[in-house]
Amino acid sequence: MVNRPNIALTQPSTVSASIFPNYADSLILPPNIAPLNFRINTDSLSHGPYFLRLYAYDATGNKIDSLLFKTNCFVQFNIRDWKRCLLSTVKGKGFLKLEIFARNKQQWIKYAPKIWQIATDSIDPYVVYRLNAHDDNPGLRLQVVQRSLSDFSQTVLMDNRLTEDNCMNCHVSSNNNAHKMMVHIRGKYFGTLLFDNNNVFKIVLPEGYPDLRLAYPSWSADGRFIAFASTRIQAHSYANSFRTQDLLADTLGKILVYDIESNRLFSSPELMEAHCESTFPAWSPDGKTLYFCRATSWDSLDSITDTKARLASFLYRLVSVSFNPKTGTFGEIKDVFDLKKHLRSISMPSLNPDGNYILATSLLFGSYPSQNQGDLILLKRNTQSSDTSWNEVDASALNSLDSERYHTWSSNGRWVVFDSKRINGGTALIHIAYFDRNGQFSQPFVLPQKSGDFYLKNTRSFIFPTLNRNSATFTVNEWAEAVKKAPIHLPDMTYFEKYQRVGQGIRSGH
Repeated sequence: MVNRPNIALTQPSTVSASIFPNYADSLILPPNIAPLNFRINTDSLSHGPYFLRLYAYDATGNKIDSLLFKTNCFVQFNIRDWKRCLLSTVKGKGFLKLEIFARNKQQWIKYAPKIWQIATDSIDPYVVYRLNAHDDNPGLRLQVVQRSLSDFSQTVLMDNRLTEDNCMNCHVSSNNNAHKMMVHIRGKYFGTLLFDNNNVFKIVLPEGYPDLRLAYPSWSADGRFIAFASTRIQAHSYANSFRTQDLLADTLGKILVYDIESNRLFSSPELMEAHCESTFPAWSPDGKTLYFCRATSWDSLDSITDTKARLASFLYRLVSVSFNPKTGTFGEIKDVFDLKKHLRSISMPSLNPDGNYILATSLLFGSYPSQNQGDLILLKRNTQSSDTSWNEVDASALNSLDSERYHTWSSNGRWVVFDSKRINGGTALIHIAYFDRNGQFSQPFVLPQKSGDFYLKNTRSFIFPTLNRNSATFTVNEWAEAVKKAPIHLPDMTYFEKYQRVGQGIRSGH
């Protein structure tokens, strides 16, 4: 039994307690987030036991609620008590204050407190992510998991052990709506599987279009159109002083659009240009502009014989094209932003719900953030300019010395989730950050888990996190049945008749 410390006899310290995960001082948390459970690490001041106090304060600094408990090292908040403190703090427009006391042989020590601000803006209640092994065969066990952010409950939505260990790539939803979700299926049951409210079907490209593929989808907010990149990934391996790395290059880059209402696949001459590589489309919130990344074609760089030098010249810029949803026609392609002067490439653009910010990934080359490269950058629309130019603004709060990538916005535009390898440099883990009304990001924190040492034992990567306003309506068994038996839609390919030639269609998203 650990007695409560006598505050009058406690020795204060300016050192903050070492905890894992490192939920730092001055975090901004959603009012509907699960408890931030953690483990206290021993240090030179104490090996435990510990006594904790979590206070809820209002805006004027008055204590309005509190939690008190003792532990040897693991801190696991009661969910009901945690939610009560969050609610009290939100109503009082205040903050949480965490105090940790440690016992040594002589006395109790009080570590420097941690202050956690509680935002009034909620985060979407669900995050869906792909879970895969971090080893030489990451496709051996793939799952798509839906996690509740207000507690630790989770549901497996897709599991490739039920479909003969097939590979799956990007899942995506429309307008943060889990009732409109899709995923690419590879292998025996190849196709692009769509769950559209109570309807489920599979898009399969017919034979005769070997250069057309459906990858990197972006589903318009109105739910009618899905934009795809028709790409082929090429992996170029090289060894450095640390390990062998695969440098990925997308080729065949074209942009295709699928109209769900008419079951029609189409494009435009500008989006099919042979001398360009185009990838990672992203719709504007109003569906009238399509953004994507574009580079000079890979083949045009064949005079550069050294692979690393060739990749270093393979730089993408961000472009846009206007779109008329009524006629299904496109305008002229316009340059939006180019990192070439910084010898960087841009990838994975994602627009916030009001369309005035774009979060993207900055890479050394190419368009795919493989291995440990990738930083997040933020672009802001210049609303004072008649040509709606974009300027880069500070997003450094999101980045670390490791890789950051795969980002999405919440439906209210106040939160982002993204992958980062900052905890151990190897496994990608979901991080959450607040985006305030002044266009500033707060310090990110890792997705809370029930056990404080979860991330010390975890060996799998959490990738492609997407936030949803609601829960998916299908089960993993219904998904597996749909993969094998869903009605197959061969889309109207009239637009691409001139591209038709002998050859089998691609059996999947790639």
